[in-house]
Amino acid sequence: MTQEGAVPVAQPGSDGAPQGARRQVEVGQAAVGGAVALLALALAWGGGALPAVALAADDGGPRLLPWLCAGVLLLCGLWLVWEAWQGGWRQMPPPSGGRPQITAAVWVVAGLLLPAQLITQAGFVPAAALGYVLAVQGLRRADRPGEGLRARRLAADLGGGVVVAGGAYLLFTRVLGVTLPGGSWPWM
Repeated sequence: MTQEGAVPVAQPGSDGAPQGARRQVEVGQAAVGGAVALLALALAWGGGALPAVALAADDGGPRLLPWLCAGVLLLCGLWLVWEAWQGGWRQMPPPSGGRPQITAAVWVVAGLLLPAQLITQAGFVPAAALGYVLAVQGLRRADRPGEGLRARRLAADLGGGVVVAGGAYLLFTRVLGVTLPGGSWPWM
């Protein structure tokens, strides 16, 4: 019996399965891997649009980090496609048939988009801390649907977000020499 949307593929007999047995290709999982690989190619193309800066130290310039990230993301996407062709994510529990968690997704998307809009006015640290808090709230709701906001947990998340964002700000501005928006904070 084949699963809907799955394509049978011949399986070698070296893994203990009988010779000629059929393995399922998980089409949805292969599509996710393909989308990740396409995202990697888009990131590499965007990195190529950055200006090439020849420095005496020849550290790769501004293109280096996007291209490294694109390379790793491409490897991940290809690995996901390969796993889908090998029978899918074998350790993944079967789908429960539950409803999609729209509220959790809205929190995470807000955690990505809102800081991008506020970073120039508020500065890197407050915007990144806000993004951290919103994304953590969304991930928490995905893990425990129906749990409400708790002031103590929200304050702990905000403190963690400020520590992570502040550390990233110091790393980029003081160590790497990258200019990040300080906003209206006088000490940044």
